[in-house]
Amino acid sequence: MKDDEVKYVRFGGKESILAKKDILSVQMSLLRILKALRNFSRIRSEELKAKSRLLKVVKETNSGITRIEANIPKLTTSSPRKGRKMPAETREFGMMKKAAQKDDYSLESQLREIQDKLKSLQG
Repeated sequence: MKDDEVKYVRFGGKESILAKKDILSVQMSLLRILKALRNFSRIRSEELKAKSRLLKVVKETNSGITRIEANIPKLTTSSPRKGRKMPAETREFGMMKKAAQKDDYSLESQLREIQDKLKSLQG
């Protein structure tokens, strides 16, 4: 046979119907894929438009905040003095707090001692 000769394959009735069904199902799949790609492209362009609008709003808001910050006076705080003493009330409160902590500790230790004694009596 020569290379330029065309070879044909003959399909029977059932085989030809199955082949046609397969071809049609592949075409349907390709059309579905094309539809999905077009839908994706449309949604992607909408997303990009929304992002550009959002970027514009963010830039406007940022410039507004900058203008507001420029108009607000800056807060200046003075540094604490080195020779400054705590008021008497604050010192007393601190001492009372330490005493209360000591009392709590002693109460807890007394409770533990009583519990230990009870256990020894029971057991």
